[in-house]
Amino acid sequence: MHVAYLPGERIIGLSEIARLVNLFARRFQVQERLTEQVADALVELLQPKGVQIQHSNTTTRALRGIYATDAQARQEALAMLGPLTTLRP
Repeated sequence: MHVAYLPGERIIGLSEIARLVNLFARRFQVQERLTEQVADALVELLQPKGVQIQHSNTTTRALRGIYATDAQARQEALAMLGPLTTLRP
Protein backbone atom coordinates (compact mmCIF):
# COMPACT_ATOMS: atom_id res chain seq x y z
CA MET A 1 0.00 0.00 0.00
CA HIS A 2 1.28 3.46 -0.88
CA VAL A 3 0.15 6.47 1.15
CA ALA A 4 0.67 10.10 0.12
CA TYR A 5 -0.61 13.22 1.84
CA LEU A 6 0.05 16.93 1.64
CA PRO A 7 0.30 18.19 5.21
CA GLY A 8 -1.78 21.06 6.48
CA GLU A 9 -1.09 22.45 9.96
CA ARG A 10 -0.38 19.01 11.47
CA ILE A 11 2.08 16.30 10.40
CA ILE A 12 2.91 12.77 11.52
CA GLY A 13 5.98 10.61 11.05
CA LEU A 14 6.35 7.61 8.79
CA SER A 15 6.04 5.16 11.67
CA GLU A 16 2.67 6.63 12.63
CA ILE A 17 1.38 6.17 9.08
CA ALA A 18 2.52 2.53 9.15
CA ARG A 19 0.82 2.02 12.53
CA LEU A 20 -2.42 3.52 11.21
CA VAL A 21 -2.37 1.21 8.18
CA ASN A 22 -1.61 -1.80 10.40
CA LEU A 23 -4.44 -0.87 12.77
CA PHE A 24 -7.02 -1.09 10.01
CA ALA A 25 -5.30 -3.98 8.18
CA ARG A 26 -5.76 -6.28 11.18
CA ARG A 27 -9.52 -6.21 10.65
CA PHE A 28 -11.22 -8.72 8.37
CA GLN A 29 -12.21 -6.68 5.31
CA VAL A 30 -11.73 -6.06 1.61
CA GLN A 31 -8.90 -3.94 0.19
CA GLU A 32 -11.23 -1.17 -0.97
CA ARG A 33 -12.64 -0.67 2.54
CA LEU A 34 -9.14 -0.63 4.04
CA THR A 35 -8.09 2.05 1.57
CA GLU A 36 -11.12 4.21 2.40
CA GLN A 37 -10.66 3.80 6.18
CA VAL A 38 -7.01 4.84 6.13
CA ALA A 39 -7.74 7.88 3.93
CA ASP A 40 -10.68 8.95 6.11
CA ALA A 41 -8.63 8.55 9.30
CA LEU A 42 -5.80 10.70 7.91
CA VAL A 43 -8.28 13.40 6.89
CA GLU A 44 -9.98 13.32 10.29
CA LEU A 45 -6.77 13.32 12.33
CA LEU A 46 -4.57 15.68 10.31
CA GLN A 47 -6.88 17.75 8.10
CA PRO A 48 -4.27 17.62 5.32
CA LYS A 49 -4.51 19.40 1.99
CA GLY A 50 -4.77 16.04 0.25
CA VAL A 51 -4.60 12.26 0.77
CA GLN A 52 -3.90 9.56 -1.76
CA ILE A 53 -3.53 5.86 -1.11
CA GLN A 54 -2.72 3.06 -3.54
CA HIS A 55 -1.88 -0.59 -3.25
CA SER A 56 0.65 -1.99 -5.68
CA ASN A 57 -1.00 -5.36 -6.46
CA THR A 58 -4.69 -4.64 -6.09
CA THR A 59 -5.05 -1.11 -7.33
CA THR A 60 -7.38 0.93 -5.19
CA ARG A 61 -7.37 4.65 -4.68
CA ALA A 62 -8.89 7.03 -2.20
CA LEU A 63 -8.39 10.66 -3.16
CA ARG A 64 -9.08 13.44 -0.68
CA GLY A 65 -8.51 17.18 -0.70
CA ILE A 66 -6.16 18.56 -3.32
CA TYR A 67 -5.50 15.11 -4.83
CA ALA A 68 -9.17 14.84 -5.74
CA THR A 69 -9.40 18.31 -7.29
CA ASP A 70 -5.95 19.16 -8.67
CA ALA A 71 -4.75 16.93 -11.51
CA GLN A 72 -1.20 18.32 -11.34
CA ALA A 73 -0.81 17.52 -7.61
CA ARG A 74 -2.28 14.07 -8.21
CA GLN A 75 0.08 13.39 -11.15
CA GLU A 76 3.09 14.55 -9.11
CA ALA A 77 2.24 12.14 -6.29
CA LEU A 78 1.67 9.28 -8.72
CA ALA A 79 4.97 9.98 -10.47
CA MET A 80 6.81 9.51 -7.17
CA LEU A 81 5.34 6.00 -6.87
CA GLY A 82 7.13 4.81 -9.99
CA PRO A 83 6.46 3.51 -13.49
CA LEU A 84 3.92 0.84 -12.48
CA THR A 85 1.45 3.53 -11.51
CA THR A 86 -0.96 4.86 -14.10
CA LEU A 87 -3.27 7.82 -13.75
CA ARG A 88 -6.94 7.23 -14.41
CA PRO A 89 -9.53 9.99 -13.83
